[in-house]
Amino acid sequence: MGTFNSTSWFVGWNDWYHLNGNTYGTWVRGDSRGWRARHHREHVDGDYKHPPPEGTYDGLRKYSESLMGKKGRAEVLLSRQAREIACRELVASLTFQGIEVLTCAVDDHHFHILARLRLPPDSTGSSAWGRDRTRHDPLYAYIRHIGGIAKSRSTFALSDSGVVPEGGVWATRFKITPIKDREHQLTVFGYIGKHIEQGAHIWTFREPVPALYKPAARDARGPEAHGL
Repeated sequence: MGTFNSTSWFVGWNDWYHLNGNTYGTWVRGDSRGWRARHHREHVDGDYKHPPPEGTYDGLRKYSESLMGKKGRAEVLLSRQAREIACRELVASLTFQGIEVLTCAVDDHHFHILARLRLPPDSTGSSAWGRDRTRHDPLYAYIRHIGGIAKSRSTFALSDSGVVPEGGVWATRFKITPIKDREHQLTVFGYIGKHIEQGAHIWTFREPVPALYKPAARDARGPEAHGL
């Protein structure tokens, strides 16, 4: 079974976690499927399995959508080609960072990843992600950091390939769910795989690890401008 660490954050069984997140604008505050306020600043009834009563948060949803309009942004939906590029780059980036990935799925509006994530020690043998670095548990701060790099890499690959407009692809944050035990791990693995029925591009550990995306040509700005 998973255990609690010293700061009461749940640690995944054998360090396995289920990560999932949405593309920009596809799950906003006030969404009819339910939503969560960051750090539980607001209590929100219901979730995607048990949505709040219809119309409960319509006003907040419309306000959220109006903010997107003021920024000149529309929700991001991924084509089949974009899903493959995003999936491959998420896996490649995580693997490059030393993360073991079991499976990844990307459909038109969100991703799911099952991966083993351990807090790495620094040269002194202690964690480089101490409490002074974040208001959150160091392990979860590390997972957000690693996941953020992978999301950024996939955004660059998508934009550079010309399959999405330049700009952000993913919503700012993503959900981290610790795996409870072997049975839970198998359930999540199967759940992610079933997203193929929704048109998702799927990668599993049975396939070769994709190579990191590299642009076909460089412009005059040099590699630093591409985040490489």
